[in-house]
Amino acid sequence: MKTMTMAFAITVFVKKDTVGYYAFVPGLKGLHTDGDTPEEAANHAADAAQAYIESMIKHGEAIPIQQVIEYEKNAEDRLAYDMTIIKEIKI
Repeated sequence: MKTMTMAFAITVFVKKDTVGYYAFVPGLKGLHTDGDTPEEAANHAADAAQAYIESMIKHGEAIPIQQVIEYEKNAEDRLAYDMTIIKEIKI
C-alpha cells in the first residue's frame, strides 16, 4: 500500500461573539467552532477541518474546492486566517 500526501488550503473566519470568538470555514459546510481568543478559535476550526476532511476521504466523498470571495476576507467585523492542512492517505 502506498501513502500519498495531500495539502488542503482553508480559510477560517473568526468573529467576536458575546462570550469569546466564533470561527467557521465557508468551504466546509457546517464547520463552526469557538474559542476564548481569535487564535484558539482558528486552531479549533483547523482541527475540526482536518477531522472533516478525513471523514470525507474515509467515506469516498468529494472534497469541496473552497471559493472565498475576496471582500469577505476584508470585512471589518472578522479576522481571516489562511491555513494549510496536510493529510497522508494510504492508497
